[in-house]
Amino acid sequence: MAGTVDVGTLLVKYNADTGALTAASSQVKSAISSISETAQSSGGGVLSGFGKMISGAVDFGAKVGQTIFGIRSLAQSAISLGSALLEPNASMEQTTVAFKQLLGSSSAATAELKDLQSFAALTPFEFPELADSTQKLLAFQYPLKETKPLLTAIGDALSGLGENTAAKLDQVVSVFGQMKSSAHLMTGDVMQLTSVGINGFQILADQMHKPVSVIKDMISSGLIPAGQGIEMLRKGMEKTFGGGMQAQSLTFNGLLSTFKDNIGAAWRTTSGPLFDAAKQGLIQNRQFGVKQAIPGFRTKYRQEYR
Repeated sequence: MAGTVDVGTLLVKYNADTGALTAASSQVKSAISSISETAQSSGGGVLSGFGKMISGAVDFGAKVGQTIFGIRSLAQSAISLGSALLEPNASMEQTTVAFKQLLGSSSAATAELKDLQSFAALTPFEFPELADSTQKLLAFQYPLKETKPLLTAIGDALSGLGENTAAKLDQVVSVFGQMKSSAHLMTGDVMQLTSVGINGFQILADQMHKPVSVIKDMISSGLIPAGQGIEMLRKGMEKTFGGGMQAQSLTFNGLLSTFKDNIGAAWRTTSGPLFDAAKQGLIQNRQFGVKQAIPGFRTKYRQEYR
């Protein structure tokens, strides 16, 4: 395939370079041995032998540098090419593995990721952002069935406030994660919602039909269970900001976000075979490197200086 890195060629290059390195080390050993021989023949010969040693050492150092530079250049080129072409596939693979761990099966992970891709098309957020947010909520022990309604409420609120960025989404999701890990609502968590424009105290006051001052006292006293408080906040955000994401998804930036997701999905499908081949090549290269290349070179190097 045009543009594909030939792993065999890289290995041949690697062996050739390490062969030159080993040959250089032999020259140094020979030069060092010559010092002893010439020193025994005459005192002045010591300087000559020492000069040979320095010359050999300099040549050795140069070849070491050339070899390391050559290998590093090849590695950097391969990594840059792989990152540019296969990063979307690699990210999806890692996301799939994470969801499999959180949901317990490959089928559940695949189904959820497919649903998130459809969900992303209706929002101003991109698929990776929604996948990361869902993953975080799952890690905070939210049941899967609760993640999408909560993300919808959070996304609508942020979209209604014009704060529909990946950073703000992650910030608010983290706050709801902290709430989930507590037995009752904490003043600090509700204050963090206020910092992004979501008036959590007012939402709770409207939901419970009580003054804001009373709500603050109840939270300070630990009288609002976390689960109940989270659900009231979700309902309140939807009541106030419902439809925010859908409206933002029709803006230029929202449509551009959907376009990026569609391009990403198409590219992952197109480059799938290349990604699989590259991964197998990396697996084989790792096995070769660990079992043959490194120990083999180390053995040869040690034998030269015993």
